[in-house]
Amino acid sequence: MPFPFASIQDFEKHLKAPIGRTWMPETAMKNYIAPKVVTRLGGVIKPITEEILTAIKEDQKQKARENSKRELAASAPHRGKKRRKMKHAIK
Repeated sequence: MPFPFASIQDFEKHLKAPIGRTWMPETAMKNYIAPKVVTRLGGVIKPITEEILTAIKEDQKQKARENSKRELAASAPHRGKKRRKMKHAIK
């Protein structure tokens, strides 16, 4: 399963969507086909090192933890208590 997709149905839906100037706005099409890495012609791209790769994986794990905490907090019930707005007197 490719990275950004969570289920097979999402991936298949993405594949069925038409791509091209006929179906997409020009700005969206440019963003869709833009290269992720831009280099100068003839420029050398250094290979990725193990340290950089492990740092990227740690960042992804940290983001996944933060997302799961946010989702858990959003789905938690408020235990039946309503929040009251505090009115402060201005003197």
